[in-house]
Amino acid sequence: MSEWLELAPPWLGKIYLGATFILAVALVARGSVAQPVRRREIARAALLALFVWIGAATWSGVRRVEPEAARVVVETNLEAQRNTAVLCCDSCTQALVRLPRAEPSVHPSVSSGERLSQFAATLGAGAAAGCAAMLAWLALGAIASQRLIRGAHAVPAWMIKLLEEIAGPGQRLPRLLLSDLANQPLALGVRRPTIILPAHFAVAEPGVRIRAALEHEWAHLRGGDLAMVEMSRWLLPVLFAHPLYWILRGLMRADQESIADAAAARAGRVAYAEALLCWSRQLERPRRVASSVGLWDGRSTLDRRIRLVLDDSRSLEQRCPWCWSVAVRILAIAACSVLHAGLAPARDQAQTRTTTASPAIACEHPAAPGPVRVLACP
Repeated sequence: MSEWLELAPPWLGKIYLGATFILAVALVARGSVAQPVRRREIARAALLALFVWIGAATWSGVRRVEPEAARVVVETNLEAQRNTAVLCCDSCTQALVRLPRAEPSVHPSVSSGERLSQFAATLGAGAAAGCAAMLAWLALGAIASQRLIRGAHAVPAWMIKLLEEIAGPGQRLPRLLLSDLANQPLALGVRRPTIILPAHFAVAEPGVRIRAALEHEWAHLRGGDLAMVEMSRWLLPVLFAHPLYWILRGLMRADQESIADAAAARAGRVAYAEALLCWSRQLERPRRVASSVGLWDGRSTLDRRIRLVLDDSRSLEQRCPWCWSVAVRILAIAACSVLHAGLAPARDQAQTRTTTASPAIACEHPAAPGPVRVLACP
């Protein structure tokens, strides 16, 4: 087990090095673009590149695990067989070959190699604990999402017709439910998208505000925001300690909310800004559900969102040009290729430096008859 923990830090180091390059490029590219829909595509391409990079680094690491483990076993056997006589063959008249003896130190202490091994094992144990915590958090979030869906009930028929009008003809509609557990409108579910409204919306909210909430959540579904949130969550077990990843994740959610707010404010900017202010006052604390996109991630962004909604000098695109989406994906694949080509020489050099030459036992009479007893494998 300790050998695997010692192999984890080099693997994570390679992943974090490549992730830093991908995230830095994505953040710089995002800062040079003004339209939120294009910035969202940059974030989507960065998430895809991270998945590809982690898969490639893991695959290359798995291919080297067995040789590394075999080398450790050989070195352990050689260390245990020091001062052991090795009989080559009968033709070598009682020729004994001894392995070099380790000179005892006057002041015994822990060697630098052992310290490095202990430090690597500690880092590996910390990474394993963090990964386990993130997986447990994902599991709890999935359970909470299913509990929310199972406790919801059907909406009135007029709400379904309103959603059909918003989505337009020929669109596959998501499930629309009401829940007493939800304190804000939200959308969740990648396989089966679902929009959940608070139960009091059916009796206390005017139709104009319900329409704005449905337009907001439908914009999330139409833009593929649920899939992006799900992808970002599945990267957490590996990249939970990377600060640039958390920065990109937060900026991605801000862009998603800006796009959805722009879609909901098309019927009236002032009315939607008033609705945002009213809903924020009703919420003591926005309840977050795993793998969901809701009207609120936190009230700290209220001022910024209202300013963007009321700023009629900006013209926001609702759909990203297909050529832009294709271009950023090609650049993401190119970034992964550059990483693989750039880190492969360093990997090969490191593997060459760490290869331990085993002492060979040479026999001057290879054809001589008689039994051969080898006590240490070269």
